[in-house]
Amino acid sequence: MVLVKDSKLNRLLTEGIPHGLYFSSWLTSNGWSNQLVKSYCENGWLERLCRGVYFRKGDNPQAYAAMSCNLTQVGKNLHIAAHSALELHRYMHYVPMGKPRLMVALHSNYEAQWLKMDIFDFTIVPVRMDAYNNETENFGYQELELPVSSAEQAFAECLQLAPKHYSYMDLYYLMEMLNTLRPKKVEQVLQNSSQRVKRLYLYMAEKAKHIWVEDIDLTKIGLTGSPLSVTAGGTFVNKYKMTIPTELVEYE
Repeated sequence: MVLVKDSKLNRLLTEGIPHGLYFSSWLTSNGWSNQLVKSYCENGWLERLCRGVYFRKGDNPQAYAAMSCNLTQVGKNLHIAAHSALELHRYMHYVPMGKPRLMVALHSNYEAQWLKMDIFDFTIVPVRMDAYNNETENFGYQELELPVSSAEQAFAECLQLAPKHYSYMDLYYLMEMLNTLRPKKVEQVLQNSSQRVKRLYLYMAEKAKHIWVEDIDLTKIGLTGSPLSVTAGGTFVNKYKMTIPTELVEYE
């Protein structure tokens, strides 16, 4: 066992979040100069992940811990979104094969190279979600607290990311599970959504026969009557004036 005699180094190594990251702006503001951090790297205490981001040598950085460090050290606005949020709310459609994805919503044009590094226990997928940052909840995971989309917002995010990241049928299977959504929260989320998301959300909820749909005030959502094509060569749903996959219409 190597004894750490440097009190500043000892403080850095013991006070950091396990499996987390150190951001250079936070290091500098707390007394660790760039030169000192460089010496820690050269002497095998820290390892550079990417420009301005470090982790403890020999550690295995984890995505949740890294997010927590980013929020507490840098204060950048991001949250766990889409299906990743639904999974934390215990809505599971299927268990993916291989390394799981973690959908992380970014706000205010925040870009970060560390999110794209293939070193974490999840494959982090950063997505732009400026329209969806109001309905987040603090979620306790082990000893961490992370901002996570509410279930109502998370499903809207899934629809926003379809069909690139999700198929519409997979999202309908998820919707079938969402029988306890809060209608007022759904209204608030849909007010900020695109017409495609608004109509698909309501169509899927009605098809799944969820009781909470009856308590939604459609006048607050801002539906329009202009025709909308979600997919080419699908089936036209007259109520919502949109063309959607025939497979979804015919599924029972």
